[in-house]
Amino acid sequence: MGTWAHGNFENDIALDWVGDFEEKPHKAFLEKSIQAVLTPNYIDAHDASMALAALEVVAWANGKPAKDFPNLNIALKPDDLRSKFDRDFYATCNKAVDTVMRPTNNEIMELWEETGELGEWRKVQEDLRKRIQE
Repeated sequence: MGTWAHGNFENDIALDWVGDFEEKPHKAFLEKSIQAVLTPNYIDAHDASMALAALEVVAWANGKPAKDFPNLNIALKPDDLRSKFDRDFYATCNKAVDTVMRPTNNEIMELWEETGELGEWRKVQEDLRKRIQE
């Protein structure tokens, strides 16, 4: 999985996603990453990791970055990005957290369960849920 800790940026997929976001620091890029997990079908860990990274950017824009939030090489300021968020976007973000944490049809949950550290990972996501509130 290329993961070394529970944080949403402590894996290779999320850090690669950050590089892509730095090239396209727009709300549309966040939405695309978040929308990828809004499916009743099986969610692979790659899509879940990218969605969680996007949701962490939402929290950053809200002024509530994670402890492991990377330094972004972008001119965009958090308030500028946040000004583009509306109630529908926040509702989508909350739904995405719910979807990534659902116990079935979800590879990332399966992988964390296999490590025996699912509880710790879930705490990180519950904290994220609080930080993405408008």
